[in-house]
Amino acid sequence: MKSFLSAIQKIIEALFNLLFGCWHLHTSFPQSIKRGQRRTRAAYLTGTYVVCLKCGKEFAYDWDEMRIVTNEEKFVLAHNALEAQSHGS
Repeated sequence: MKSFLSAIQKIIEALFNLLFGCWHLHTSFPQSIKRGQRRTRAAYLTGTYVVCLKCGKEFAYDWDEMRIVTNEEKFVLAHNALEAQSHGS
């Protein structure tokens, strides 16, 4: 019963955030991580990230495509394929 209520609460929170949450329209200029600097989860993927100026959430940023990485798994697969292709040639 407790897990059912927890699932219902998560669904309600997701709907509330969808309707009234931050849409991340205003972000900072892309920030690149320097050597020895702590990497957040967003920066770990690409080494570059942007921050929503309204809510403070960080997003991985692909400097080559000049956009926020929306699908991390797809990005990693594409990046690995490009590296394999460049090393194979």
